[in-house]
Amino acid sequence: MNPLLRLDGMSVRVPVAGTLREVVTDITLDLAPGEALGIVGESGSGKSMTARTVMGLLPRGSAVGGTVLLDGTDLYAPGRAGRAAAATARRGTGMVFQDARAHLDPRQRIGDFLTETGPAGRAGRTAAAAILDRVGIDDATRRLRQYPHEMSGGMLQRVMIASVLLAAPRLVLADEPTTALDVTTQAEVVALLDELRRENGTALVFITHDIDLAAACCDRIAVMYAGSLHEVHRADLLTTAPLHPYTRGLLASRPGTRTRAARLPVIPGRPLSAFEAPPGCAFATRCTHAADPCRETRPPLAPHDGGLVRCDRVTEIGAAPAPGEATR
Repeated sequence: MNPLLRLDGMSVRVPVAGTLREVVTDITLDLAPGEALGIVGESGSGKSMTARTVMGLLPRGSAVGGTVLLDGTDLYAPGRAGRAAAATARRGTGMVFQDARAHLDPRQRIGDFLTETGPAGRAGRTAAAAILDRVGIDDATRRLRQYPHEMSGGMLQRVMIASVLLAAPRLVLADEPTTALDVTTQAEVVALLDELRRENGTALVFITHDIDLAAACCDRIAVMYAGSLHEVHRADLLTTAPLHPYTRGLLASRPGTRTRAARLPVIPGRPLSAFEAPPGCAFATRCTHAADPCRETRPPLAPHDGGLVRCDRVTEIGAAPAPGEATR
């Protein structure tokens, strides 16, 4: 089966203080039709920029290297014909943003937002009311007449998902869709995305800081650090037998993984952005297993135990403890 989305050596440079700085480096990744892929990592790791590159939502003046293929269409092919083909391909995509309120026009009623790209008139409003009811918003007909400021954050996130459901896209990119929501609403939003995927065969890219949340709703998880992929594996294996020291550190530092009396482990140092990354392994400055070669040569993303990992010492490290594990 051909992948729905293929990123091959994708890099992204954005304008910063009058110069172009690389924020995403050498991303190679496939997504099959109907598959759910979680992308996890700390703030600034390049997760959202990767999604925005697929959607064509980069800052003006940005430069994209490598290849980004959506259903076989090169989204960054040069020329007017290339841009037209990319626009057509992206009509089969939808995006759920982190802050729904920031992406809705405060002057536009919810019903107008939901019907602006679908059927007009009574048929459109009937469909919009039905979709609001489906995503768990009561009194849907009245809600269609409301403005964003009259609805809670959780309701607005449901509105964003409703707009995606109406479009029935082949690919949905959800960028931190549960941030700042309570646990109950978070679970409902995840369930809606999972329903969309299973009923329509929609592929999902789920971006989050929460590795457990990604594991609960995704087939595979990709771990990003400093603008590049460091591990890609099946969700169940990545959370039980992680390969990369960074992934292991993320798992070890989760709240709830220690007794009340034990100190919560942390990964030493601070996260780096792509343009701060050292010449060798980007994680070497924080890795307790780093050796001199790690600081000199950037390792490739290579196959290992059924997954992909960017670590030349993964075999040597073996079952060595992740950061903080020795304090058990």
